[in-house]
Amino acid sequence: MTDVSWRATLAGIVLMVPVVLSGCGSVFPVECPAIGWSNTIVVTGPADGVSAVDLCDERGCAAESARRPDLLGIQPPSVDGTVWTFSLPDMSTPDVISVRATGTDGAVLVREGIAVEWTRVGGSEQCGGPGEARMDLEAVLSSTRS
Repeated sequence: MTDVSWRATLAGIVLMVPVVLSGCGSVFPVECPAIGWSNTIVVTGPADGVSAVDLCDERGCAAESARRPDLLGIQPPSVDGTVWTFSLPDMSTPDVISVRATGTDGAVLVREGIAVEWTRVGGSEQCGGPGEARMDLEAVLSSTRS
């Protein structure tokens, strides 16, 4: 091997190292674990006079999922004071959901077509991971009253 071809080979190797190490064009593809995750929608209050919150997507409502465990949509919430945390066990991230808040007097307030903004809270960019969406119940109820 001549001195010129040796330098050209070395230069080619040096130029390939950043590409291989960055994962772009890597000869070693990223391997993701074969697991699933649940995404979460957190609805926060306080909302005076609200006794229950239900979320619905195109597959149904969380309250319906409580009666029909075969549904994979939004699951019934865990409630901690004025925070309702809903789980989506099938890794779905609906773009739009409906919020239904039931008042202490039995009245139902419904706001259709609320856009959901998801934020990844785990995993990685390459493999994905659990997401979370948050919404303020007061803002949702205020928009239904206007």
